[in-house]
Order: sequence, then structure tokens, then C-alpha cells
Amino acid sequence: MMVANLMPIIIIIIIGMIIAFFVVKMMNGSGKRKGRYNFRKRVYWILGGYITVLLVCFIIDIAHPVNGMMTDRKIVKEKDLAQENSELYVAALEGKIAETGNPFVVKKWDFDYQGKKVKIRTENGEFFNARVVVERKKENDGKIDAIYYHTRSSVDQREITEKKRPIRIQLSEDTLMLGQPERVELKFSQFENVFTINQFTGTGWFQHESNFYEGQGILYLQIPKKLDLNAQSELDLQYVNN
Repeated sequence: MMVANLMPIIIIIIIGMIIAFFVVKMMNGSGKRKGRYNFRKRVYWILGGYITVLLVCFIIDIAHPVNGMMTDRKIVKEKDLAQENSELYVAALEGKIAETGNPFVVKKWDFDYQGKKVKIRTENGEFFNARVVVERKKENDGKIDAIYYHTRSSVDQREITEKKRPIRIQLSEDTLMLGQPERVELKFSQFENVFTINQFTGTGWFQHESNFYEGQGILYLQIPKKLDLNAQSELDLQYVNN
């Protein structure tokens, strides 16, 4: 492992020595002796200093590996996350989400409501970034139960699920108001090999692209048997298959 890590710097040193050899050899064929000596000395200093910089950069790179938020996080595969999304949605439509969805529960609410109709709206009529699945209870118990589920999220195959925030729900008179989650700002730092390494590997600057997988949010509503729902057109309500 150590030999493999040293290979780039060994190659760089060899290249530097070859360049120095040919420069000195060509220099020996022309110029005065004093001039040749001074020029040769400058070349040695320049090449020696450059190789020293390469060596120092390489040692720092292997002696101080980057440890941070992303490297310490669990690695996940996108195909597994996609499968979770599909399975959770199917379970919701079949009314079985309580059996398999516990790992994805973000928040629960329950509201006392004695009315016969309830409106479902979003704040400012904006798009609601979660599926809404409705299950009718077998009785009229005067309660609206809501559970928000969200499958795992990742950046570059590193899980960041706990950074997600729950949606907001408020019952005001005859209206159930849905709000988007609180906005979360995530900052990431990208570490690249220094130029002294990239110039030999051929890697260009800013070639890295991050891959974000958001996961899926499901708002699961359990409502009294006889309660009528009036949802705005932007909300696509799905009902449990009875």
C-alpha cells in the first residue's frame, strides 16, 4: 500500500532528474566555463526546489487525510434508496405503511375535528413536495391523524437523512393547512489534489459533480369515515385501496 502511494512522487523525481540531466548535458556544449557553472548551479537550485515542493506536498497529503462530515457518513446505494421509495409508497396505498414504515417516520400529529367537511390547502397555494395518501377509518372518532414519512436522502452516496426537516401542518377552523419543511442550508467543501499532482494525472480543475438523492416524502392521513375532503387542485390525493 505504501509503495503504491509513493509511486507518483517516485515518477516525478525520476522525470525531474531526467530533465536536469539533459539540461546540464546541453549546457556543457556551449558558453564560457564560468557562465556554464553559474547557469548549471541555477538549474540545480530550481529543479531541486521544485522537487522539494512536490515531495512536501505529497507527504502532507498522505500524512493528513481529510476527515469530515461526508467521509464519516454511511455509504448508501441509490438503487436501495429507490427501492425504499417504491416499497413505502405501495405500502401506503395498501394501508400497510404502519407495518413497514416505522424507520421512516419523521413526525406525527393528531387533531380533534367534529365537522363534516374539511379543506386541505397549501400555504400560498404553492407546490407541496410530498405525496398525500388518505385512509378512511372504520368509525367516526372525531380525530384526524397525520404521519409524515420520508425515505433516506444522500449526497454522493453518503446518507444525510437526519438533515431533513418535517413538513408543517396546522388545523384552523375547517382548513388543514400544509406547509413546506423549514429550509436547510448544507455546505460542503471539496478537496482536490494540488496542482503538483494534477499536472501529472491529467485531472482538470472543477471536474467533480455531486449527485443528490432527495428521497420521498409521504403524508399519511387517517380521517373519520364520513368526513368529506376538499383539496385544492395542486394536491393530488391518493386513497388507500380498501
